[in-house]
Amino acid sequence: MTVDADPTTTQAERAVARPQVIRRPRGGMFAALVERNYRIYVAGSFVSNIGTWMQRVAQDWLVLELSGGSALAVGITTGLQFLPMLLLSPYAGVIADRFNKRQILKITQSWLALWAAVLGVLAITGVATTEQVYVIAFAFGLGTAFDNPARQSFVSEVAGLDHLPNAIGLNSATFHAARIVGPAVAGLVIAQVGSGWAILSNAVSYLAFIIALVIIDGRLLHPAPRSPRAKRQLREGLAYVHRRTDILLVMCVMFFVGTFGLNFQMTTALMAQQQFHLNAEAYGILGTLLAVGSLAGALIAARRRSRPRPQFVVGMAVAFGLVEIATGLAPS
Repeated sequence: MTVDADPTTTQAERAVARPQVIRRPRGGMFAALVERNYRIYVAGSFVSNIGTWMQRVAQDWLVLELSGGSALAVGITTGLQFLPMLLLSPYAGVIADRFNKRQILKITQSWLALWAAVLGVLAITGVATTEQVYVIAFAFGLGTAFDNPARQSFVSEVAGLDHLPNAIGLNSATFHAARIVGPAVAGLVIAQVGSGWAILSNAVSYLAFIIALVIIDGRLLHPAPRSPRAKRQLREGLAYVHRRTDILLVMCVMFFVGTFGLNFQMTTALMAQQQFHLNAEAYGILGTLLAVGSLAGALIAARRRSRPRPQFVVGMAVAFGLVEIATGLAPS
């Protein structure tokens, strides 16, 4: 059964309606890996994500070292890195719909590699300052704001609509698998040679994803129709979300969880250094342990054949909050 296209629907509505084609390919947890392009994509993404997690750990540790352990400095760095995503992501989504996603990713990945290299060199040479980290974090956020929508929507082109739900689950699994490896390696590198080398490793890791984008076979892609340039496209997308109560529910849950719960990037670094007086190696291990449960959840999600019920999403958000409260009360 397919969903017929209604000429009165918006581009956003057609994009969401398209994956509702009901065909259940077999293959279990790793079904999407039958697609050659997706295998290349996910391999390059995995290597790049290891570097990304290395930089996240190293950057926070570097800021703590430069600022004399200032929690405010870590908070400003994190805020500046995520501010462009908050402000520009909707517009970046429109750009991803209008232009070639593969070319956008080559540009954004090169931009991110450049700034990771700059920060790494500044830290290695010992001339980095807290203010310089602020500027580079903001530049990093600009690149990520345009990278995320293009990268996430490009998954459907490399995996195909039939394998899209499984590909999304595997993407999450590889992201969290890299989250297990990256912080642990970063902790070791920081302890041995300093934060700068861990950050510079991230600059090199971007090459893996850029190479993957180059060698992906364009003939095997499943390109989505590009949105023509038109007025009020962003407004149409917002109006569509407003009409979908299920999407609104998920977005509200993610807003509260993300705003009040997912602050580990700052709190874990401060807890490791100031509460328990641990070194960078132990801080990296904390980040690795945090990712174990996330990986298990992502692998379970990859096996799903249907979307979770709204009650399940809300229930798990409440459970997350309760576990986080218990973690905050832990004495050791």
